[in-house]
Amino acid sequence: MLSPFGTSRIGGVVLADVQQRLADAETMVIRGTKTFTRADDPNAVFEFNGIKAHFDLVKYASKQHGFVEEGYSEGKLIYRITFNLPKRQTFLLLPVIKKYGRFPATDGEMRLMENLSPKGLLDLLLSSGYKKLGRSKIDGVEVEGFEFQKSEPFESLGHKALFDIQNVKGKVWIGLEEQLPIWVEGDLTIGKSFMSMFHDLNLHEVNILEKCDVELDEKIFDTDPPEGYTE
Repeated sequence: MLSPFGTSRIGGVVLADVQQRLADAETMVIRGTKTFTRADDPNAVFEFNGIKAHFDLVKYASKQHGFVEEGYSEGKLIYRITFNLPKRQTFLLLPVIKKYGRFPATDGEMRLMENLSPKGLLDLLLSSGYKKLGRSKIDGVEVEGFEFQKSEPFESLGHKALFDIQNVKGKVWIGLEEQLPIWVEGDLTIGKSFMSMFHDLNLHEVNILEKCDVELDEKIFDTDPPEGYTE
C-alpha cells in the first residue's frame, strides 16, 4: 500500500489484464436487475400495461452467436431482445402481448450491445477516465471499485427509435482474486424511444457476472417467433 511505485500487482487490480480476460472470453452469462424511473420523478418506477418496469435480467453473450437479454417480472418473461451475429438480425419478443419484431441489425446496434456488456463498460471506464473507489466486499468476495462517467450521447449507435441512450455513468467492482468484474452497475438517461415506451426515462441497471466460457445452446440466439405470435 505504501509502495512509491504504485499499487503492487500482487493482490491488486490491473485493469488492462481484466480487459484482456474479458476480450478473450468466448461466452458470458450475466444476471442482474433493470429499473426504469421517470425523468421528472426519479423515485417513481415507470409502469406499462400495469407492469412496473423493474425487471430481473438474464443475459447471454457469445462471440460466435451474438447477444440475448431477457427481462422478467415476478418470474414471468416480459421481453427478450436478441442480436443474432450470423444472421445480423435484431429480434424483439413481447410475450405479454404475443408480438415480435424482427429487422436487420446495424453495426451501431452491435456496438451498443458491446458497450452495455461488462467488457464494454470496462472499455468505457478506461477510455473516459475514472475514479478509484477503494476496496470493499461483495458477497464475501474482496473487490476493488472504479467509477466512470460518459457524458456525451451514444451517437450513431443503432436506431434511435429503439434505443436513445444519452448519458451513462457507472461503477465496476473487480474481484481481486478473480481479476474479473464481479458487479457492474450503471445509470443511463434514455430519450423517447421504443425501449422507453416513448417516454424520457432514467435507467438503473446492475449486472453480475455469473459464468464465463461456458457452453451455450445455439437455440438461445434463435430469431424465429414462437407459434401464435404476430409481427
